[in-house]
Amino acid sequence: MLVPVSGGGLLGGVAAAVKQLRPKAKVYGVEPELAGDATESYRAGAIHTWGAELTSRTIADGLRTQSVGVRNLPTSRRSWTA
Repeated sequence: MLVPVSGGGLLGGVAAAVKQLRPKAKVYGVEPELAGDATESYRAGAIHTWGAELTSRTIADGLRTQSVGVRNLPTSRRSWTA
């Protein structure tokens, strides 16, 4: 399943629900390459913040957050496939 990532709350909730129903299912967080703070945070295991000058380069305005949420990253990482 592909889930858009902004602050990470939607991804965490969807991933938890999908894994509850289908434990073998894979959930992929997706975001614009020009606003890739969540992917960077996921890979590093810690929150990486991107400034507005970086995230505003994408036209996907709903995904322009500057960092994933403090509570959302650990929740999302449990079920998220990179």
